[in-house]
Amino acid sequence: MLKTIEAIYDGKVFRPADPLVLEPNIRVRLTIETVPLAAESGGAFLRVR
Repeated sequence: MLKTIEAIYDGKVFRPADPLVLEPNIRVRLTIETVPLAAESGGAFLRVR
């Protein structure tokens, strides 16, 4: 199964933003990509006046 989730790293563990449907103690492979905060994204590409 391949699924992309968002999570927050609290300094010790990753905490998923939404519940996951996984069996306890299942082994997974994580690929880490930092996601910019909404305020850092630069704004909309279409301006409305």
